[in-house]
Amino acid sequence: VAVYYNRITMVEQLWDAGADIYAVNHNRTNLLMYAKDAYKNFGDNALFRLLYRLGLRGEDLDCYGKTLSDYLNAEGIKLEELLEE
Repeated sequence: VAVYYNRITMVEQLWDAGADIYAVNHNRTNLLMYAKDAYKNFGDNALFRLLYRLGLRGEDLDCYGKTLSDYLNAEGIKLEELLEE
């Protein structure tokens, strides 16, 4: 939820407290998928960049058989755009 709502300070606090950044929800949605939504909703890619720097990648399939790349393509968002400083 912190990632979806673009709460970067809260995400950092959770990371420092030992939260599992590789966790997925019941639909197998990962944090990068939520960070993509945060970028789309708030126009800020800092959280996506942070999670990417921490080692998250978007190759895992969700319950619909889609990866982060599938969602980016469907929404017209380029990975480079999410990683731009």
